[in-house]
Amino acid sequence: MADISAGFASRQLAWEILGDGSGRFKKDLLSEKFMAGTLPAADRRLVTELVNGVVRHAQTLLHIAREYSYRLPKDVQVQNSLMLGLYQLLFMERIPAYAAIDTAVELLKRDHPRQDVSYVNAVLRSIQRDAARLQTPEEAMDVLPCTPGLAWRFNKALFPDPEREKDAYWACVYSYPHELVKRWHMCHGSDLCRELLMAGNTAPPLFLRLRRGVNSDTFAARLAQHNVQCTFYHDLCQIAQSGDITELPGFAEGEFSVSGTAANEVVAALAGKPGQEILDLCAAPGGKTLQIVDQLGGQGHVVACDISADRLKMLENSKQKWSLSCLDIIHCDALHLPEEFHGRFDHVLIDAPCSNTGVLSKRVEARWRFSVAYLRELKAAQSEILQSGARAVKKGGDLLYSTCSLEPEENQEVVQKFLRSHPNFTCSLQKQILPLPPTYDGATFFKLVKK
Repeated sequence: MADISAGFASRQLAWEILGDGSGRFKKDLLSEKFMAGTLPAADRRLVTELVNGVVRHAQTLLHIAREYSYRLPKDVQVQNSLMLGLYQLLFMERIPAYAAIDTAVELLKRDHPRQDVSYVNAVLRSIQRDAARLQTPEEAMDVLPCTPGLAWRFNKALFPDPEREKDAYWACVYSYPHELVKRWHMCHGSDLCRELLMAGNTAPPLFLRLRRGVNSDTFAARLAQHNVQCTFYHDLCQIAQSGDITELPGFAEGEFSVSGTAANEVVAALAGKPGQEILDLCAAPGGKTLQIVDQLGGQGHVVACDISADRLKMLENSKQKWSLSCLDIIHCDALHLPEEFHGRFDHVLIDAPCSNTGVLSKRVEARWRFSVAYLRELKAAQSEILQSGARAVKKGGDLLYSTCSLEPEENQEVVQKFLRSHPNFTCSLQKQILPLPPTYDGATFFKLVKK
């Protein structure tokens, strides 16, 4: 048998994270495991790709596994071993087929009966035998498109007919809830819908926002000294390779924070100025808050609130680390603001909890929470938060309502309802950013001015 020791520890860790039944987000489990262990950076990247890839493509992988199984095993560990092997076979070009299969089988040998080991081995080898690389991707019942330029043709029809059931085919091969694919297809048309689906399955680039006073040329030179390449996208620094940001020069000194391009644009639209008072109503974990603090240049006052005390801890650490005297952090419910907040702030930012359909490339589990019923729940909560936040805006001030969602229920419908019941507000700016290359980052936001 081939030597599978190289990379086996990474696959085993990915397997353990996928099997965690605590309900915690996979990104939090990854961070916890990496902090506790000593995996090299390359292995951490592999673990991250395996976990995120299996979660993203779960519907596709399970569908193919069912087509090659009499019945799927109920044991979650056996399923996850099969999913890991199948993801590597079909979606990771640089992984040899023997390594994908042998390591998936090896994961089960210690604690599982022989029939489970034989089952995973047999299914993966059957799929390997039946799938051929397709140089010119097309949509067909026997074709699985994986990435731009990579697709597989199976020797039998596995998927819904794309001619008669386009939405069902896309939901199956791109691994999305059918109702999300259907609504995007209706809203955006065929070409853009397919672009969005593919973009949501692409690992997004890492962007850093340099804090006020940090010279971009000097920062780039320091990165180069550590063999880290970067480019600048507008005023954000894009890192060429993913890894542990805590190891980057400038992290300990607080010279940068991670920021999405869409989030950066939202805060830019807020346009805070020195001397102003600004309320960040759903602030944790605090990336936008820190950008607002930089806008004020130490002259003014920022109040950051969130209902989650745990998620505010990161912002508390940043405040202490950087001695941000202009920042106050308050643990409170956005629906029950202190009386002294009413009519007080020049700007109020509401980055509302949402379905995350604009950032599915980053939040790999979000797609599996999507449903129309969930949108209705979110819309009701968002409307209440918007009305509460509006009470904190002073006359002549404004409120910036944003989500990282593309859905009209969470955006246009919430704002239109608010404006109908609040004639003293008017919308001065509305923008939607689609999560497409090169940033893969989406958001929708509105600036509402109080007369």
